[in-house]
Amino acid sequence: MKQRVFNILISFAVGVLGAIQVHSYLKEDEPPEIKVVHIVNEEQSDFFSKSPQEGLMEALEYYGVKHPQIVYAQAVLETGHFKSDLCLNGNNLFGLYNSKKHRYYTFDHWKDCIIAYKEMIQYKYKDGDNYLNFLKEIGYAEDSEYTCKLKELIKNPP
Repeated sequence: MKQRVFNILISFAVGVLGAIQVHSYLKEDEPPEIKVVHIVNEEQSDFFSKSPQEGLMEALEYYGVKHPQIVYAQAVLETGHFKSDLCLNGNNLFGLYNSKKHRYYTFDHWKDCIIAYKEMIQYKYKDGDNYLNFLKEIGYAEDSEYTCKLKELIKNPP
């Protein structure tokens, strides 16, 4: 019984801390440096041991990322088909950039980049809106052909 109460208290504390962290992101235009710590059931998530190219779609669905086909296409485009230095050495699949520190974010594992993408980009998205228009409106990429390139990748996946 004591163990069960302890587990409930720990779960509650983790939830409150997570809510505080997410709330702080919503208050600012750009969130602070992110260090993602995520506890999951490894049995349910075999994508952890896969490369991003092999496990990304599964991970996007696991974390509840909206419009996973578009987000997958973003990763392909941003990483040059998962071959860029930022992807291979920094586990950054989406070109997430810290404009305050003038450098790209790096992550311990590529799954952490998915969580950061959700917290930094998708929290601004309103359900029902066109996601490609949303990316254009928030100025996600400097390339004026970015959404056209994403559409092509979606139609003709690698």
